This record gives sequence, structure tokens and C-alpha cells, in this order.
Amino acid sequence: MLKRKTWFILLTVLALVGCGESLVEQNPERIQRIEFITEEHNDQATTWQQYVVNSDGSNQINLDRSLDLGTDDNTDDFLWEPNGEKVAFNRKVGERFRAYVSNTDGSDFVELGDTLNGSNMVLEWSPSGESIIIGNIPSNDLDSDIWDVYVVKIDNSALTKIITNVDIWTKPTWSPNGKYILVHGGLVNEETYTYIEQGVYIFNPDGTGGENLMSDWDYVNSPTWSPNSKFFTFETGDENSEYLYMADLEGSSQIELMSTDRNTFFSYEWSDDGQYIVVTTSYNDFDKDIHYDELYLVDVESGESTLILTGSDTRISNMNWMDDDYVTFNAYINGNSDIYRVNAKTEVLENLTQSLNDEAGPIPSPDGKQIAYVTNVTGDWQIHILNVDDNSTFKLTSNSSGEERDYRWSSDSKYLAYSSDVNGIFQVFVVDAGDRDSSPLQVSNTEVPAYVQDWVP
Repeated sequence: MLKRKTWFILLTVLALVGCGESLVEQNPERIQRIEFITEEHNDQATTWQQYVVNSDGSNQINLDRSLDLGTDDNTDDFLWEPNGEKVAFNRKVGERFRAYVSNTDGSDFVELGDTLNGSNMVLEWSPSGESIIIGNIPSNDLDSDIWDVYVVKIDNSALTKIITNVDIWTKPTWSPNGKYILVHGGLVNEETYTYIEQGVYIFNPDGTGGENLMSDWDYVNSPTWSPNSKFFTFETGDENSEYLYMADLEGSSQIELMSTDRNTFFSYEWSDDGQYIVVTTSYNDFDKDIHYDELYLVDVESGESTLILTGSDTRISNMNWMDDDYVTFNAYINGNSDIYRVNAKTEVLENLTQSLNDEAGPIPSPDGKQIAYVTNVTGDWQIHILNVDDNSTFKLTSNSSGEERDYRWSSDSKYLAYSSDVNGIFQVFVVDAGDRDSSPLQVSNTEVPAYVQDWVP
């Protein structure tokens, strides 16, 4: 019996603070947009609304209401076009979901795949912003595991079927260069409701291709594109071990990158130049109450992996490439939480915050010059900035009576958007991350708690 698979775009939330005003006065030409959500509780039910607002606090738009189709159901997800001009989203209409794309003010409103029966779900934009992958459940049975996958032009001028009768296990994804689509799942016999085969399929956007590259494998998990679109990594295993592999687009070159104990799970990220993969392995033996993480660097060209950090009580989180040379992460070792970075080329490990206090949630700026994090050095969790060049730090926010969370860098590395309850209810703030004397500006104005999701592309 197949199980229903559901995708959620996990909109992660981290930590921040603020009060005051005058960001626009400091830099009046700076206008970007921030997406945030609000949380409202009515009759023991929680309603989420999604908003977008300019970084100067102007033009706050409730996306759920501006794109409303006359239903009380929340949109499932908003997916931003790569250049941030449009949003794609799902809306429940009657007994089925429909897929749409429009401007944020509701203009240029187009239903995607409007000729298809059943329910349509938006899955992913193409890198060019010209097309979208949608999934179609041919029946109105939303519990069905049988999907058809299409590519549709955003003006609905062309609709191409990619694969049919598939139980999707990983959300179909475009290759970074936009030339291929990866589908991971099992082909289903509609009459017997059993798998015909299962694997990883690589399609061209016109629907050609589609050879099963993993037909000889018992199972494959989490296939992920390399940045150069030439390879994909995947996890597999047997009764004794878990493995991390890399394969080319013909499936002819399959390289084992790592193998670990059967109780171990992988988490990994490619460097932007595709030369390295940073891997965290999490070992969990619940019978023996043993839990620890290890950090490895994999050289893609040689296929060799190097153990960087291990320990019986080590826990690793928040891995992020700072540039093509460095990886930052948070490690909890011997009862203390610090921020580290490792040089991928030299494999040198550095503890950036050597203190008796806890530091957590490191997020490097896009330009690689600063790291935002939270620490309890003053007794309350506040946002701090670490300058990588000289390892100096300064306190960015002050909120002794509340909490800061959800901090996100702007694309130019100048500003942080974050959520703070400094005024008694969570609202969205923006602050100049390079100026320790900058006053945060509250940019959201809602009657219910508001939480940052991210800057709009």
C-alpha cells in the first residue's frame, strides 16, 4: 500500500531583535522587500497569513487577501519567481487545489494547467522564471499517491507532460542550469496499486528522456543536484550500512563518497563551485542511548572524504558555505555551544567564539565578511555580528525583556531582517548590520504576531 507524500516548503525561522526607527533616513535609496507570516488563533484553530512589505515599512500587502479567490482556506505555499516579480501558489477551490501565478497585487492572474482535471499543485519555478513544474492528481482524491508531473509556461501557453502515474518521494527539481528535471519516485500500476518500478528519472523540459538511472538500486533517498548540473548525490544503504553516492546524468558513473553505520543519517551541502561537499553524519543508537554528530569534507574530484570534527557528545547544526573556501557551523561540545568554520582547501578548523557563553545560529552574510548569530553573553539572547577579517564582534540588538528570532541577511549583505517582541508582540524589524549604532526600524504593522520568512529574491 502506498503512502501519501506531501511537500512543504520549510520556511525556517532563526533569531533576532529591535526597536526604534530611521533606517530609511540613514539610507533612503535602499528599498527591498521582505516576506513574513502572521499567526492568529480563533476557536482553537491557527490561521496563517502571508505578507510582503518594503524594507522601509511601506506597501505592506497581505498576499492571502490580495490573491483571494473567494475561499477561507489558506494558500498552501507562495513560491517566488527567481527575480521576485511574481508568485506562484496553490488555492483550494471547492474540493480540489488549483495552481496559479500572478503579481503580488493580484494583476496578471493566471491559472496554471486549467485544462487538467483533478487537483494541481505548484512545485518549482524554472531558474529562468519562464516555466513552473506542477503536479496533477487526476482525481479529486487528495489522499491519492498517483500524480502526473507537468511543465507549464507561466502564461499558460504551453503544457508538457513529463511523467505519469508516479508516487513522488522527493519534490521534482530543475537542474541549476535549467536544462533538466529530476523526478524521484515510483511508477504505479493504477489497477493493482503497486509499484512497476522505482528510481531517479532525468527529463528534458520538453518531456523527452526519462531513463531510470537507479533501476539497479533497492532504494535511493534525497537526490540533490550538483551546482554545475552534471551530477547528483543520493543516499542509499543496506542492512549494515548507509552510503552517500554521486552519479552522472547517464547513471554510468556512480561514485561512493562515504559509508557509515546503519544507524547514521546524512546532511550535506555542495559548495557553489561544486568542488566540495560538507557532510554531517548523525549517529543515533536509541537502545544504547548513544547520539553524536561528525563533520566531513568531501573532495568531489578525488571522491575522498576527510573527518574534520568528532566527539562522543558533539552535536552539529546550521551548516552554511560562507564562500567556496569556508563552511560555518554551530557545534555543541562538552556542554558549550560555539561557532566554528573550516577551510575546505586546507581543512583547518577554527573556533570563532571561544567563550564560556553559548553562541548559536550562525548565518554568514552573502559576501562572506560577517556572521550573524545569537548569544546569551549578557544574560538574554541577543543578535551579535562577527567580522571575519579580524574576529571582532559587536552586539547588534537589545531586547532584555523579550526574544529575537528569524534573522535573515539582505542579498547585498548590508541589512538584517528579523522578528522581535520588544514592543510586546512579535513584529518584523530591519537593521543596518554594519553599523553598531544603527537603530532598528519596525517594518510590519499587524495586530497579531508577525515572523520573518525571508527577503524576496
